[in-house]
Amino acid sequence: MGTGIDEEALNKIPMGILVLDGRNLDHIVFASHMAAHIWECEDEEELMAFCEGHLQNAIYLPDMWRVSREMKQAMKQERNDFQSTFRICTRTGILRFVHLSGRREEREGSSLFYTCVTEHNEDESEVDTLTGLFGPMQFASRMNVLCRQDATSEEEKYAVLAFNIEKFRLINERFGMQEGDLCLKILADILSQAFIEGIVCRTPVDSFYVLIRIDQMDHALNVFRNLLAEQMRKEWNCVVNIGGCLVPSEGWKSSVCMDHAMQACRSLSRFNGKRFAWYDKELAADELTFARYIEGHLDEAIQKGWIKAYYQPVVRPVNMALCSMEALVRWDDPNYGFLTPGRFIRILEEKKQIDKLDKAMVSLVCREYEERVHQGKPVVPVSFNLSRYDFLAGDIVSYIESEVRAHHVPKD
Repeated sequence: MGTGIDEEALNKIPMGILVLDGRNLDHIVFASHMAAHIWECEDEEELMAFCEGHLQNAIYLPDMWRVSREMKQAMKQERNDFQSTFRICTRTGILRFVHLSGRREEREGSSLFYTCVTEHNEDESEVDTLTGLFGPMQFASRMNVLCRQDATSEEEKYAVLAFNIEKFRLINERFGMQEGDLCLKILADILSQAFIEGIVCRTPVDSFYVLIRIDQMDHALNVFRNLLAEQMRKEWNCVVNIGGCLVPSEGWKSSVCMDHAMQACRSLSRFNGKRFAWYDKELAADELTFARYIEGHLDEAIQKGWIKAYYQPVVRPVNMALCSMEALVRWDDPNYGFLTPGRFIRILEEKKQIDKLDKAMVSLVCREYEERVHQGKPVVPVSFNLSRYDFLAGDIVSYIESEVRAHHVPKD
């Protein structure tokens, strides 16, 4: 190939090796036999033909925007290292998680990235399977790295933005879960395109977060709004609220910045015309007032039935048959309205009150299970969530067993 690559030596390494062009990380210069096998190709020639010599063509399409953004950032910053976790679709159509990591080598006027590519455990990948974006842990890790690099600066350089589709559950209810998933995928693609210089993630509760440099934020937000108007289906009536939190120069935990950004996001409503809000002292005061309310009204909420169980179906992908349900807690408050777990779980954990809520949910699930049996309605196994604090506060296992016996819930 005339690149000075010792192909024979690289093919002896017992893992997949890809050599990328250091000036264009999308261009594959060499692929070892082990790398070809990961894509279920016989050899380098078949892999190169399969992806036309471009790494992006070898990546599962929903992950492509994110990986492309990471490659552009690496080249722009002239970094000597690069790594990414993403999904691939093999030559036979199998979906796999892989991890790619490597370093730049400058030699005889050429710049090459020698990378190792390995199959990755899906549970450890922290890549959202629906959108291909990072999960919260990857987001936090990368945010901490970037903020440490600028730790010597006294100026605020980054902002965390929270994005939330207002009343998203109505899209699911009106158009179905498949349309709801499509809406999330489109939003993920829009965010990836608009914030190509930032880091984007999705959380399990269908919210999105972005870390972006402040001097790039206004332009990225304008691109985002234009793409949202162009690409979102009009019938969904999709309204996206955005909350922002400036990352202080002395640094905060990523979870704190994300919480503050989401607090600002939730302060917005469809009726006031605003779609963006910063977290500020006034919101901080509101948050403190809200936390005190939650702590002081938990017992009343349990007693008066404001705590409710919403059941999320779990289906077998083979035949789409219902196999179980997951009980999710909701707080329907007369003053604050319908509250999702993100609003009150952290508060109750901090105040060491979470065991009261979880015990109330155990009792509620068992009682509603028994009622369905008495009414002759079909039942399926039901799972529920517990906090680690439940095991520190008392004997939660004995409590569950007593409720199971009291409401005649079978264990098998």
